[in-house]
Amino acid sequence: MDIFAQFATDPKLELEGKWFDIGSAEGKLENGDPDPNTVPMILVARSGNKRHGRVVAKLYEANKSLLEQRGDAAEARGEEITIESMAKGVLLGWKNLSFKGEKLKDGWDYETAKHLLAVKDFRKLVGTKSDSFEEYKLHQEEADAKN
Repeated sequence: MDIFAQFATDPKLELEGKWFDIGSAEGKLENGDPDPNTVPMILVARSGNKRHGRVVAKLYEANKSLLEQRGDAAEARGEEITIESMAKGVLLGWKNLSFKGEKLKDGWDYETAKHLLAVKDFRKLVGTKSDSFEEYKLHQEEADAKN
């Protein structure tokens, strides 16, 4: 087994993110086909990338004494740290999303990212995408070129 071919990932893609469709097109073209420009999408960087790692380390250090005490307060702060770090280093953008019926502006902003990631199962979806090394693997041609 060639470890590089099986496991090598693209560092640029890990940091800059990859677009994922997370639903069906919400609009229709004139011919009745789904409008690809209305597909809900998220831009997700790989979990543990440099930016994400720095944010996690900084937030952990700033909250170390509370987190080490354990208990409800530590658990709540741990969840906040997860949300904050994912908002700054993992969820990098979105298109065609709404929240409670209100259309969100395409792009990214920290407060909206935190608000979206506070929804537990959306956070889990983003986390699943960001944890999948398969999604960030080098394409075979790139792997061959670097080999």
